[in-house]
Amino acid sequence: MAVPEARLDSRLRGNDEVRESTTPPVGITIKTRPGIAWSDGTPFSAEDVAYTMNTLRDLGAKVKWGVDVNQALDEAAVPGAHLVNFSRWSNPAFDGIVDEIYVTDPNDTKKLQGLFRSAMEIWLPDLPDIQLVQNHHRIPMNTTYWTNWPTAENAYINGASWHLTFPMVMWNLKPA
Repeated sequence: MAVPEARLDSRLRGNDEVRESTTPPVGITIKTRPGIAWSDGTPFSAEDVAYTMNTLRDLGAKVKWGVDVNQALDEAAVPGAHLVNFSRWSNPAFDGIVDEIYVTDPNDTKKLQGLFRSAMEIWLPDLPDIQLVQNHHRIPMNTTYWTNWPTAENAYINGASWHLTFPMVMWNLKPA
């Protein structure tokens, strides 16, 4: 089953001084999660992301980041419903595997592991993405007076107080 995606044909520029490849990246991909809605209940979609990027591009210097988006973006387009693509790296075989993962039952771990392995056999030799920084954050909590903090065993939300979701932690705490 083909999974819809949004493609961004762009002039995104890479830093040639730190890349070995002389082929510039061709875009960015943003996947949206199904079941997400705005506060009024309207479903959130890839069209919303594309609209925002295109609006930033059109407004240019009138808004923060508008100039950057204007210089880098030709157009964000959404030929489908869950994926906005800003990525210049493309591989049809990899895309097919990702499409299959998207529609695979999360409980079918054996199939998902096989698909992940197949995807990595394609992705790793090209290495289109490199994570340059990884940080370990210590998230403080004190169970003297309060319980039901997010933990590995009870991971209902990210427990970091600097995240916008921290009020959800506060709502879920229980007196010790």
